[in-house]
Amino acid sequence: VRPGGIPELATRAREVRAAYLLLDEAPIVAVGTSVPELATAVIARRRGHSGVGVETVLGSNVFNNLWVVGIVALIRPVGTSASEVILSVGTCLVALLLVFPNASGHIPRWRGGVLLTMAAGYAAATVALGP
Repeated sequence: VRPGGIPELATRAREVRAAYLLLDEAPIVAVGTSVPELATAVIARRRGHSGVGVETVLGSNVFNNLWVVGIVALIRPVGTSASEVILSVGTCLVALLLVFPNASGHIPRWRGGVLLTMAAGYAAATVALGP
């Protein structure tokens, strides 16, 4: 074994594992935590309560940003990069503008398409940024 060979191999193994976790577990967790919100929004919409879906999602985001991140940061400082924060906050700000109702009090279908496209772009950008 050449000098530095095993530590370098261990570092590469950790990088591969981190990429695997990002690509494998993160989307599963994201979808898993979003399914109840989607179900709530769909059921509410079918029952004529269209605002409940938007309120549920927005409330969940506020809760996650303030409560969950706050508690985790109190337990142990949260490590992140400026690029991850800029991507997430920028995406959230644009999404917030898109879910703001128009003059008739609705969110048009085309905005739904833009939001889904943004979700795919956000997922791709997150993977591109890496662990």
